[in-house]
Amino acid sequence: MGQYLGICVLLIISIIGALGISIVPPKYVGLLGLFPIYLGVNEYFKYKKESKKNESENQKEKQDTDLNKITENYNNSIAIVIKKVINPSVFKVASVTLANGGDNIGIYIPLFQI
Repeated sequence: MGQYLGICVLLIISIIGALGISIVPPKYVGLLGLFPIYLGVNEYFKYKKESKKNESENQKEKQDTDLNKITENYNNSIAIVIKKVINPSVFKVASVTLANGGDNIGIYIPLFQI
């Protein structure tokens, strides 16, 4: 069941990607390779900015423990709902299928392109 769920998610992402590619003119499709580079550089600068902020916020963090406890309880409640809806073993197999098949999206998108 988990493998079927993971493959369905991969196919849905591929179909959406193929529809998105059909909007972009073919001569500009090669430039889409710059997008992951932009995302990586952007995340690097965010990380550097956050690391500078974290040095000054370590003192403030001690005061915000109550807020952290509330958000942890909220995140735990979401995980409990997900575990009730989807059997954990099915979710594990689906996530492994997504991780292993994520590179296949590069193959599926041209397949579904009209």
